[in-house]
Amino acid sequence: MPVPLHPAALVIAADHLQRERTRQLLEQLGAQVEEAGDSLQGLSLAEAMLPDIVVLDMAMPEVDGYTVCRTIRKLPHGQSVPVLALLAPNDSHAIDAAYDAGATDCLCKPVCPTLFRRRVRYLLDTRHCLHVLAAREAQLSRAQSIAAVGSWYWDIIGHKIHLSDEMRRLYWVGDEALDASVEALLRPVHPEDRPLLELALLNALRLGVPFDVEYRLLGANGVQRHVQGKCEVAMTPAHQPLRMYGTVQDITDRKLQETRALRMANYDVLTDVPNRNLLNDRVTQAIAQAHRTGQHIVMCCLDLDGFTYINNSFGYAAGDTLLRQVAARLKDALRECDTVARLGGGEFVVVMHSVAASVSVGALTQKVLGRFAAPFAVDGHELYVTASMGISVFPQDGDSCDALLRCADAALHAAKGRGRNCAEFYTRKMGADAERHLMLQSAMRTALAHGEFELCYQPKVALPDGQMFGMEALLRWRRPGHGVVPPAEFIPLAEETGAIVAIGEWVLRTACNQLRRWHDQGYTRLTMAVNLSGRQFARQDVPALIRQVLADTGVPAASLELELTESILMSEGTAVTDALLQLKDIGVTLALDDFGTGYSSLSYLKRFPIDVLKIDRSFITDLASDAENASLTRTIILMAQSLHMKTVAEGVESVAQLSFLRRCKCDAFQGYFFSKPLDAEGVTGLLRDRRCLPAVVRHQRGRQTLLIVHEEQQVVDALAAMLENDGYQILGATTPAYAFECLAVHPVQVILCALRLPQMGGTELLERVKKMSPETIRVLLAEHRDLDAVLDAINRGTAYRFCSKPWDEHRLRDNLRDAFRHQSALYARGAPGPDVPADADEADFFTGGLAAAYVAPVQEDRG
Repeated sequence: MPVPLHPAALVIAADHLQRERTRQLLEQLGAQVEEAGDSLQGLSLAEAMLPDIVVLDMAMPEVDGYTVCRTIRKLPHGQSVPVLALLAPNDSHAIDAAYDAGATDCLCKPVCPTLFRRRVRYLLDTRHCLHVLAAREAQLSRAQSIAAVGSWYWDIIGHKIHLSDEMRRLYWVGDEALDASVEALLRPVHPEDRPLLELALLNALRLGVPFDVEYRLLGANGVQRHVQGKCEVAMTPAHQPLRMYGTVQDITDRKLQETRALRMANYDVLTDVPNRNLLNDRVTQAIAQAHRTGQHIVMCCLDLDGFTYINNSFGYAAGDTLLRQVAARLKDALRECDTVARLGGGEFVVVMHSVAASVSVGALTQKVLGRFAAPFAVDGHELYVTASMGISVFPQDGDSCDALLRCADAALHAAKGRGRNCAEFYTRKMGADAERHLMLQSAMRTALAHGEFELCYQPKVALPDGQMFGMEALLRWRRPGHGVVPPAEFIPLAEETGAIVAIGEWVLRTACNQLRRWHDQGYTRLTMAVNLSGRQFARQDVPALIRQVLADTGVPAASLELELTESILMSEGTAVTDALLQLKDIGVTLALDDFGTGYSSLSYLKRFPIDVLKIDRSFITDLASDAENASLTRTIILMAQSLHMKTVAEGVESVAQLSFLRRCKCDAFQGYFFSKPLDAEGVTGLLRDRRCLPAVVRHQRGRQTLLIVHEEQQVVDALAAMLENDGYQILGATTPAYAFECLAVHPVQVILCALRLPQMGGTELLERVKKMSPETIRVLLAEHRDLDAVLDAINRGTAYRFCSKPWDEHRLRDNLRDAFRHQSALYARGAPGPDVPADADEADFFTGGLAAAYVAPVQEDRG
């Protein structure tokens, strides 16, 4: 049934101009429009005319639009009428209220004509589709209740055709008589099937041959029926036809079932794209064609990053919606001849057929990944989703669908390992890696039983006192004949296979037993940190396990710290929350590992009883030179302090990193600066020796510190000489890199920086200083010709003051004294004044033995 050419539309709006504009837009769509200026008139018309669509302004006087909408829905045919609500702009409450009242869709005023026409056409099409679906369901129900077989009889000599009632129903023929001709039987036959039935009838008439054919009937309203027609012919002795007898059986339902079964066997039910079965068939055909043409076939295995998180966070219905949108975008990115298939979960396969050798495969695949740039609209949320892709190419990577799939899947794993949101081409090394992966998986199944796992321990050191207070247990796998397997290689594999559950329990028991031995040796304040896996929470009663292990080993609950990842907090919802609350009741400490690298959220930190935040080593590595990392690290520490949490920095390897963390009041650190991970015997040696940080590292005090940054060494020296009697500790740097190192190592109160520097401008350097060390007062040294740039820097807060070159000695000193006073007023920490001498040991430590207050810069080839 086609959509009505002239749908009946009802416009209910108090504003005359609004009604007129709406009428014009509806008439442009061919609609016959009725108008109502008040609510009661509109309800009367809605009941009388049974409109195909209602456009309702919700801002109606007396009886509001919401009441009108609810009343329309109560009319005999009101449930199926689409109601388009017109609302005031930027009123989310009105939108919710409109939908609650029964509106089908909403538009904000003033209405965009194009959007209005599109919405109306869509609503009419949708209503039409719903009506067609209901009609076909009713027809199917009737057909099942009767024997859908009609009969017909043609008296050729008497020129009469007789049809049974069911035959008339099947052929859409009323009580009228039919022409006694072949044309009468062919008239409702689908044009594409007519030649087949014509031939069968003519053969029956001329030769007396019976037939059994399937064909389609086409009604005047466009409805089709699949039927099976059978016929026999009675002939005279002279082989002239006398009568024809036939039956027609409605096999529409059977055909539909066959079509559905065939589609279900070859298409993914959720996304309506080919499944693995049809994918194999299409790729096999494409390979056969490529052999003839010499062209390539490109296969891409594509997996949505974080799809499990979306399912867990927004529900499986939202995940299904996302998958359907992904399938649509992938199809839109390809040609008609290409294939998009879904293998399951968030994994799709894209096959590009008949690709010329000269075409850039990389450009084609980037076009596919580019479809993920825009957000996906899912249940009112805008979700930014990325994908990882593995690519294989025929003929070099395989000559069958299975071979190409294996290669593309291996490349997909490599893309995920590289950080996701990227594409990787298959290489032979990936094939070898995949084989090694399987062998590693097999070997790991027996590693625990054979005693191949061992623990080492990395000390954790408190700041600022420098005392070693705890250990983190780290798992190592010493595989016979292969040496030590890197944790980054086997831990994900253990997570994937589920072996991490048994391994995790072994780690917990082994670490607690070792801690018990250290306690028995007198180190009773020592703590032990053990990492937990999300699989353990999913498959075990973790609180019960912790209680049992603590009881078996005799370790106090307060001495055990459990390190969790952010994915654990987000994976199981209330189940994890309940488990963590039980763990807190037991008395253990809970730490959030690798904070800042996942889906960090303040709401998660507030909801879960976390005691410690561990700052990931990725932020610490470039702490002395990366302004963003420095700013993020400082922010994490301040946030933890506000939430009454402790902070532990991972991967500390330098004085600069340690000094920065100490000034930011980080609570503790671990890393190679203090000690690499050691076995139990090595740790016992550290405990016996009472190993701690040197005093000079623990306590950094000194005079007011000025950092001078200028590309010319003689300028730095001249300024230092001029200021040597002012009581400052003066640091000098001729490169931005060394300037940042000085800032990280020393508590610099004021920096005096030249505007023009090699590699980086002075304003850019000070902007980074502002992020890395906001308590440092920034002063520019510039020439008069640079006045505009200087004023801009001051206006933006990049610089506090500026000094002109050539400088006036008295003015320069006054500006610096003012800068130090300003710094002291803002960030006073009880630092000694300019006339208090620096701690001699500390000066030796940080300057490499220089006794003078002025620390000369390292030259350009510092390395």
